Formats: sequence, structure tokens, C-alpha cells
Amino acid sequence: MCPTRWNERYESVQTFYSLYESIIDLLDEVTAIRPSDSLALGINYHTALIGSGFIITLLTLNKLLSFTLIISKNVKDKSIDLMHCKDAIEDIVFILNEIRKDPDVEYDDIFEGAIELAQYTDSRIDMPRITKRQVHRNNVPAKDAKEHFKLNCFIPILYYLITSITDRFSDHVKQALTISSLIPAYLKPFNELIPSLQLYHDVLPDGGNMVIHQAEYS
Repeated sequence: MCPTRWNERYESVQTFYSLYESIIDLLDEVTAIRPSDSLALGINYHTALIGSGFIITLLTLNKLLSFTLIISKNVKDKSIDLMHCKDAIEDIVFILNEIRKDPDVEYDDIFEGAIELAQYTDSRIDMPRITKRQVHRNNVPAKDAKEHFKLNCFIPILYYLITSITDRFSDHVKQALTISSLIPAYLKPFNELIPSLQLYHDVLPDGGNMVIHQAEYS
């Protein structure tokens, strides 16, 4: 998956999710062939794919990464309006933060979908074995499997996605984007250009004098 094109990340996860049952069926056929050079590898893949943690993670990524699709399409558009893109990013971060405040609605749908996938593979969504000194995975105490994967899988992924977007599109970047107001096709009122003028005032010939710049802009 491409590290910078988030639509390819989503499409990769969505494709795998849509083909999940077919992949499981194929692995069942591979592991039924004995003897086979692919037997051990097929068993390992099959065991990993029907694991509760994998199923929950797959559905979580499929849901949350769908919100990033609009960002990726906007930033690749040749006729992009950077200010419109900035607004779209802020809207998505707002939506993800709203989910963070009340994650149960989205998570309930994910967990129900995970149960359905698990039933197809004749497995169940169970809590993993917990030890007192767990160091290789999250170990937040929970009363059942649903709460366990919410606290140890869904919420950490949600937090990571929010952090990734806000770090990539920081306030500094958003401030710099306002310079696109100088592009003739996307001329904006002068007040929308002010953040970029404040950011680059040290390199401007008039030291960032807003009166002079506003007169020039007009």
C-alpha cells in the first residue's frame, strides 16, 4: 500500500474485505491438498485470517479509511482549490473526533460485521489470552470480547488516524495553503490571504506590512 496515497490504502483494504470469503475458501482448498508444499503456509495464513484481532482490524480499517478517500481525491485533482481541500480535511477531522467522543455507534456496526465474518469461517470473536505483564500488544482490561477489541483495537486505530491526518495537515501547512488565494482561478478576499502573509512576513519586501499588501492586492 502506498504510504502517501490514502485512497490506495483504502482501496487495498476494501478489496481484501470484499474478497475475504473467497480468500478463506481458497485457503481451505489449499490446506485440503495433502501432501502439499503450500500446506504449512496455507494453514498459517488461514489461522491468521480467521483470528478475532485480524477480523476486527480489517473491518475497522475498512470503515475509518473510507473517510480519507475524499482527501486523497481532492489533493490529486488537477483543478484543485487548496482552500476547499483544507476545509474538507477539517471536516473529516471533525467527523473522526465526533466518533472518538461517542465510538459506540460506529463500533457496534463493526463488531456485528465481525461476528458475521467469523460465522462464515466457523469461528467466534473471542478475547485473546491475557497475561499480567503483556508487552507485545495492548492489554487494557475489559469484561468481554466486544469491549476488549473496542479498547485495544478500534479506539487506538481511530486515535492513530486522527493523529496522522493532523500531523500531515498541521496548522502550519493550513496557514501556508492560503497563499493559493493568489492564483487567478481561485482569487479570494484579501483577509483569506493574511495567514500566509503573516507566515512569510520575514521574506516579504515590505516586512509584511498589511496596508501595503492590501493596496497591492486590490
